[in-house]
Amino acid sequence: MIGRLLREPLLQFLVLGFALFAAYHGLRRGADAAVTKSRIEFTQDDLRQIGLAWVAQGRPAPSPEEMRNLVDARVRE
Repeated sequence: MIGRLLREPLLQFLVLGFALFAAYHGLRRGADAAVTKSRIEFTQDDLRQIGLAWVAQGRPAPSPEEMRNLVDARVRE
């Protein structure tokens, strides 16, 4: 009886699906913790590159307020 039940494809499908769901859920929990602890840091070279990209578009050097907005936009990316 149990041997016949274990050979049932629907039961195998459900057990495998549950195992994959549980494994995915366990892996995502660890990844979410790593994301919340991540920190974005910009070096002076990164800031210089952002400013140069702004100037390369034919605009004057960015003001401090414009630079802050450009950095915020880069962080959102």
